[in-house]
Amino acid sequence: MLKIHKVNLPLRRLIHTAHEAFEYRRTILLELSYKGQILWSEAPAFFTNHYMPETHESVWAHLIDLGPLISKYIDDGNLSALCREYEAYPILCSCLDMLDIQIQMFDSNCLFNEFFDCSKPIVEGSAMLGIFNSEADYKLHINSILNQGYKAIKLKANPDSLSNLLPLLSWVLSEFDQVSLDSNGSFDETSYTLLRQLPRSILLEQPVIEKDLLLTIIDEFPNRVILDESIRSMPDLVSLNGLDIAGVMFKPVCLGGIRPTLAMIDYCFEHNIPCGVSGYLDSGVGRYFHWLMAQNSKLSLRPDFVWSDYYFDGDVCLVTPSTVTDYSFPTIDRSFFKESKSI
Repeated sequence: MLKIHKVNLPLRRLIHTAHEAFEYRRTILLELSYKGQILWSEAPAFFTNHYMPETHESVWAHLIDLGPLISKYIDDGNLSALCREYEAYPILCSCLDMLDIQIQMFDSNCLFNEFFDCSKPIVEGSAMLGIFNSEADYKLHINSILNQGYKAIKLKANPDSLSNLLPLLSWVLSEFDQVSLDSNGSFDETSYTLLRQLPRSILLEQPVIEKDLLLTIIDEFPNRVILDESIRSMPDLVSLNGLDIAGVMFKPVCLGGIRPTLAMIDYCFEHNIPCGVSGYLDSGVGRYFHWLMAQNSKLSLRPDFVWSDYYFDGDVCLVTPSTVTDYSFPTIDRSFFKESKSI
């Protein structure tokens, strides 16, 4: 039996990124009854297509349409083949890949920490902070992050928000081990020179999308550059050979799933390209697998990872230092399910 659930998670605060703002998180969970076990996966598409073409509603419709086919491929033991057929839909493939991995792990008696090559359960991640309209708001929330014990921070930014951040950066650098500015490619040829005002020790994550501008920043700016949106496939990754970058952050949801991401991590390890993993504002289901991936021994960059209680005022399952110490999957709270269908 395969079911899909629409989930609505309350956020602790408004999150404002370079392209949109939202007050709650809608996501989709898949629930599979398999040989007496319940397996879970997540399709955390956003409600708009600003970041990826697949949206919450389009993925929901796609899953309903494909339901009988998904069940057939599961019965045939060949769900990975369906992922390959729909590789043009990475968020869809990601949730199917997450299920397929668990099926294979269950059938082979493999443990989560073995499959993901986990090194240690306590992940030292980087906390993301959205855009605010005043220095006072930034100070309030940055102090909250410090009080929660995070030692690294990722500041979302766009050209309009930079002026509020600049007066605070010396203080932020003195408080955190690592500070990065994540622009989600929102700067362009008219605004990218504003980034020259930043202290050189701040990492620039995907400041622009356009390739020539990106190469200019990599070659001429004192700040080190991390790529994210520029890398959506293995050919994208291979094209980095010879570029002097600080590394790459991988979002499995955007790459078609866990297995394609693990393959890209292996490539980076073999070619001395620093890399880390980043989430997609996932619920506890996706966050659990993000936590597993963040422990992979071949990663060299600090992951963009926070515990469940950082973003959400309640979650479908809690991924915290006290709930995942033995690598068992956390208990699901179905009270957050808003709509469910058997497919």
